[in-house]
Amino acid sequence: MSFGFNVGDFIAAIELANKIRKEFVDAPSQLKVISNEIRSLSIVLQDADVAFSNQELNSDQKKDLEDSEKGWGSILEDL
Repeated sequence: MSFGFNVGDFIAAIELANKIRKEFVDAPSQLKVISNEIRSLSIVLQDADVAFSNQELNSDQKKDLEDSEKGWGSILEDL
């Protein structure tokens, strides 16, 4: 069953989060806070990739994942 996301989507989001984090690593303190948040997001995405890559999601898991994607997806796009 496809739920609109695949391993490639998670990998792309992880790569984007890591790229943004690396760009801010030497930035002033306000930007370091952003970098730390993005690093945390990257870790969460990696964990989700591991947890969901080899299993079917039930409808609740699918909805939770889609809701989460809306939040972090727009944050990454803004950055």
